[in-house]
Amino acid sequence: MQAFYNAVSRRHINIEETMSCYTETIIILAMEDVSKAFAALTDLITEARRKTA
Repeated sequence: MQAFYNAVSRRHINIEETMSCYTETIIILAMEDVSKAFAALTDLITEARRKTA
């Protein structure tokens, strides 16, 4: 989660709320920031795949 929060922070995206339980974490964002946050997540996944390949 820290890597995602860092990536979101670098893109100046405000996380409005975070809720978590044993198996899930829900992050609430402003609607206009959703695509930027999804891009950050996609970049992290791509980077992780590159490191493990």
